[in-house]
Amino acid sequence: MSRLVFPRGSIRNLRGPKSATVPPAAIDWVAVERAASGDRPAVLARTELWAAIDRLDQEGRSAADIAGIIGCTYRTVQRRRAHRDIYPIPVPANT
Repeated sequence: MSRLVFPRGSIRNLRGPKSATVPPAAIDWVAVERAASGDRPAVLARTELWAAIDRLDQEGRSAADIAGIIGCTYRTVQRRRAHRDIYPIPVPANT
């Protein structure tokens, strides 16, 4: 029986930029809208995930509802709520 061997490191490094210091044009707002509507794209950068969480949070949804819609964990939603002031998402003017 062979064992699976995984390379060192974490796949989290491939998800996207950690902070929201990217310009608003670098965020795929269509992917954010799809994630907020429940149709999460296969690849979603961390800033796009945060923007989708923020959008659903502004609608007044609970953390459990947001996690179920976006397809992330309850803890991810709580973590985003706690760090919203540290990593703000730059929202474009035309949305």
